[in-house]
Amino acid sequence: MSALTNHRHEVALTGLWHDYANLFPMLDAAAQDRLRDDIRQFGVREPIVLFNGRILDGRNRYMAARDLGLEFPVADYAGTDAEALAYVLSTNLHRRHLTESQRAAVAAKLANMPQGARTDLEPSANLRKVSTAEAATMLNVGTRTVEAAKAVLDHGAPELAAQVESGEVAVSAAAEVARLPGAEQAEVVAAGPQAVKARAKTIRDERKAKSTTANPHPTRALTREALTDDLAGLREENAELRSKLVAAEARIADLERANAELAHSESGRIIADLQAQRDREKAAKGKKMDELAVEARKLRAADKRIADLERELAASREREAIPL
Repeated sequence: MSALTNHRHEVALTGLWHDYANLFPMLDAAAQDRLRDDIRQFGVREPIVLFNGRILDGRNRYMAARDLGLEFPVADYAGTDAEALAYVLSTNLHRRHLTESQRAAVAAKLANMPQGARTDLEPSANLRKVSTAEAATMLNVGTRTVEAAKAVLDHGAPELAAQVESGEVAVSAAAEVARLPGAEQAEVVAAGPQAVKARAKTIRDERKAKSTTANPHPTRALTREALTDDLAGLREENAELRSKLVAAEARIADLERANAELAHSESGRIIADLQAQRDREKAAKGKKMDELAVEARKLRAADKRIADLERELAASREREAIPL
């Protein structure tokens, strides 16, 4: 049975990240700052886990402790390669609130088995060979979404893939932009996530308009392809918005707990400092509430658009069923 063994404390490690750890992005700067502050106050509470001499879990904890010059707990993972992969996936998926697109990006990295590759041979790469379908199941996303993420990794700029991994851009939008020529793609990506989303929408709208102009009575395959593509994109964006709402509500709850703790802190000068901090937290909470309201409006609009597209698709199918 797999387990963590050889528990000990270290002040430095010489090993690099394990390939399985690299499936997940590092925390962003703000999250790293919060983790560093927590470790400064409470120390590293969960061990840095090594597998075959490399860090399997705990890269962010290790970096924070190293920067602070603190000792940290270390343990070795005693299990098979497949068990180590399952451990990393389970640990990160339970610890992080990842969007569907972020999970698809992880699955795309994992799905490194070429089409038609044999599964009865020892893989030559560091990662064990995993099919797209297997990776999709492991990360609880659709195969089509994983294929879109793979297209972003294969044809998109690194900065575009990073926007998907950070949760700033849906993978469906990134896949549209990844089809652009290199120079045009770089210009859009450099303008930021909002520019990527806007360009993806423009590409979809232009494709739909071109299809309608070329054939005002599209064939069955063309009609379903266009409608299904738009519907899939909207459903994914809808899921992204729902995830952002959950994350925003969790952050608001954290801010409310922090405010409650501040209300019972020490007196005098320290209280004055804490009250100033509480005011900043309240301002951040207000901003989050405004963002939550905006996302909620987007969610309602997306739900309405999905319903309209489903009705349009149903009507299209009825028209196709009528012999000419």
